[in-house]
Amino acid sequence: MMEKRTLLAFFLVFLVVVFYSWFLKPTSPPRVVPGTEGERKDAVEEAPVRREPPAEKAPALPAVRETLTRIETEEYSVDLSNIGGCIREVRLKNYLDRETQSPLVLASTELPQPGILSLLAPGGEIDFASVSYETIVEGKKVSYVYRAPALSLTKRFDFSNPNYNIGLEIEIKNNALQEQRLKYVIVGASGLKEAARGRDARIELNALVSGSMLREDLRKVKKRVLREGERQAGSIEWVGAKNQYFCLILKPFVKAAAIFSKVEAENLVAGIEPSPIFLSPGSTTKQSFLLYAGPLEEKRLAAFNSRLEEMINYGFFDPISKFILKTLNLFYRMVHNYGFAIIMLSLAIKLLFHPLTHISFKSMKAMQVLQPEIARIREEYKDNPQKMNKETMQLYKKHKVNPLGGCLPMLAQMPIFIALFQALSKAIELRGARFIFWMKDLSAPDEICRLPFSLPFLGDAVNVLPVLMALSMGFQQKLSMVEGAQSPQQKPMMIMMPVIFGVIFYNMPSGLVLYWLVTTIVSIAHQYFVVRTPHPIELNGRRKV
Repeated sequence: MMEKRTLLAFFLVFLVVVFYSWFLKPTSPPRVVPGTEGERKDAVEEAPVRREPPAEKAPALPAVRETLTRIETEEYSVDLSNIGGCIREVRLKNYLDRETQSPLVLASTELPQPGILSLLAPGGEIDFASVSYETIVEGKKVSYVYRAPALSLTKRFDFSNPNYNIGLEIEIKNNALQEQRLKYVIVGASGLKEAARGRDARIELNALVSGSMLREDLRKVKKRVLREGERQAGSIEWVGAKNQYFCLILKPFVKAAAIFSKVEAENLVAGIEPSPIFLSPGSTTKQSFLLYAGPLEEKRLAAFNSRLEEMINYGFFDPISKFILKTLNLFYRMVHNYGFAIIMLSLAIKLLFHPLTHISFKSMKAMQVLQPEIARIREEYKDNPQKMNKETMQLYKKHKVNPLGGCLPMLAQMPIFIALFQALSKAIELRGARFIFWMKDLSAPDEICRLPFSLPFLGDAVNVLPVLMALSMGFQQKLSMVEGAQSPQQKPMMIMMPVIFGVIFYNMPSGLVLYWLVTTIVSIAHQYFVVRTPHPIELNGRRKV
C-alpha cells in the first residue's frame, strides 16, 4: 500500500510541476527576412494608419515607399526604415536560429505595424510613425529628419554602444509662431518573436512603474486591452517585453508619465509616454532614450543599475532558481561544459538531500519487509475493516515504521525540483550549449534523426535521453518491487509510470532530461544499496531480510 501511495503522490505532484508553466502557443505573425538596403515594393500601397489611443483622426498622407538601411555591429544586425524613422528588424549574431542556423531574428515588423522606437502621437496633427523621413548615415550613427511648416523632428540613432545597447536622441523644434504642446508615445517593444514552442512560447510585458514590477503575458494583455491601447500612469523607469530567452527594454532619460500597451494581430506593442512638451516659438528640445535588445542575462541587465535584471523571473521559487543557476555557472567555470556542469549539479543536489532520500528508501524497504504480515492482516480481517486498520497501525507502531515515510521526504524536495525545472527550462546559458556526441543544444531536445511519420504526443523526432530516462525509471521500479507484495492494480501502474514520464519529458530541453537521468541513475545505486542491506525488523522472533 505504501508503494502505491508513494508513486501516486509523486506522480500527482510531478504533474503539477510539469504543467506549472504550461501555456498554449499563440499564433505568430509570418517571419520576414528583408534585404540589406533597398525597397519593399509592397510595403505601402495606401495611406498610413493611425496607431494611437482614441483621438482626432489625422488627415491621410500620400503613399510613400519604404527604404531600409542596415547597420551591422559585432552583436547585432539592425534594419531601419525611413517610414517612421524606426527599427524594423533586429537580428542577434551571437545566437542562431535552430532551423536556419542564421542569426536569430529577435524582433521584426512590417507596415502598418509600428516599428521599434517609432513615435505615436495621440491627438497630434501628424502621425510620426507613418511619415517619411530623410535618412542620413554616418558610420554607426543614423539620423532621420522630418520637416514640416509647424515643427521639425530629428531622430539620431547611435549603434556604437556595447552590450546590445542602442541609443536614441530626439530633437524637436517649434517652427510655428505660437506655443505648441506636443505629446507622444515612443515604442520600446514591437514584433518580438517567440523563442520556443509549446509551453514556453510566451511573450510577456514587463515594466517598472512607481517602484513596482508589472508582469503580464500576451494573452492577459490581449484580453484586457482594447485595440486602441491602454495607458497606465505612474513614475516610469522602463518598459519592455520578453520571451523565453531574450528581451526588448526601453529606458527613458526624461520624465515619463505612463506606459502604453496594446496588441495588434498577436503583436505586443509596448512603449513609454513622456510628459507633455511645451515649446515656445522657435525653441528646441532634446530627449534621450536607451534600447536594450539582447539576451536575458542577469549580469548584463544588472550593469544598468535600473533593476532591469528583475525581468528575469522564475516564478514562486525565483530565489531558489537563481541560486541553482549560480551554482550551475560555478560548475561551468570549473569544467567549461554545461553538460558536465549539469551532472555535477545533479550529484550536488543528491548529496544535499541524501539524508531525506535515505529515510525515504529505508521506509520503503521497511514497508516491503512488512508486506507479508500486512497481507496476512488483510486476509484475516477482510470482513472487518476497522479491525484491519487497527491491527495494521499497531504493526507500524510496533516496528516504528512511518507509513508516510516514503512520501514526505520527496514532498519536501518538491520546491527544489520546481525551482530547478524553471531554471533549466529558461536559462539562456543553456541555449546553444553543446554537451557530447549528438547533444548540440541543451535547451532543446537531443534529436538524432527524424522519422518519416509522426507519433502521437511525441512527434517525428527521435530523442535518446528521454528513452534512457524511461528505461532507468523502469529498472528502478523493478528494483522497488517485492514478489507477491503488489496487488494486480499496482503492477500496471508501476509499468506505466516510466512510460508516462518518458512521454512527458520527450520534447523537453535535453539539459533538464540529463539532470533527471543522472538523478535516477544515482538513485538506483542508492536504492540498490538499501535493498541489499538487511533491515533490523524482527518478525515472528527472527530477523526478516
